Amino acid sequence: MTEVSRLGLFYMRRHGFEHVTPHGLKYFYTTYLLIKGVDVKTVSRQMGHSKSSTTLNIYTAITKEGYDKAESVLNGKKLVTVPDSE
Repeated sequence: MTEVSRLGLFYMRRHGFEHVTPHGLKYFYTTYLLIKGVDVKTVSRQMGHSKSSTTLNIYTAITKEGYDKAESVLNGKKLVTVPDSE
């Protein structure tokens, strides 16, 4: 285990995330960025992937919001997306 992994595990345990692995945090972080609208090229670079398709194939999670959007499109409803101001 690397020093970075040890340090990460120390802080996760300290803050009550004992069962979260570094990989789990990476997955959450990447998926969260994509859901929040960060462009896939930027996220891919942060993950060290040479192709955006790699990032999308690995980290795209199916969410309730995604299902709702798909249902709206299939039912012919117009979607209005307002970006978060975070």
